[in-house]
Amino acid sequence: MNAQFAIMNILQNDAGYSAIVGAGTSAKIYYDEAIQTQSLPFVIIKTNNIVPNDTKSGASTLDEDFVYITHFASTKTQVSAMSLAARTALDRNTGTFDSVIVKGIQFRDQISDTERLVDKKVFTEEQLYKIMTQQ
Repeated sequence: MNAQFAIMNILQNDAGYSAIVGAGTSAKIYYDEAIQTQSLPFVIIKTNNIVPNDTKSGASTLDEDFVYITHFASTKTQVSAMSLAARTALDRNTGTFDSVIVKGIQFRDQISDTERLVDKKVFTEEQLYKIMTQQ
């Protein structure tokens, strides 16, 4: 349910990813949306779906969160580097990140595209991850 927070924490603190988008709280990583005039490169994290694993005696103690990470850059080379760095940082990672207990992260899919933001062409790559979080 809180997988977005874990993903943000991992990407903000990963040296490979931070080298591209910035480190820590100054990293250009946003939840759900970024302003159209945001300088490139940047990334948006959004939750697409949450599948609870309910128990007979109560609420789910283990959720499957499906999270999209969309990378934006001015060149295809840079957006591809962002995607690769994110996958390296996230895929099969486990641990506690920003107080979220992550039992596992699995890379699921990736789509590339181009968009227009205000007056510039932007390359995008959207990745889908399944994150198992303990509640």
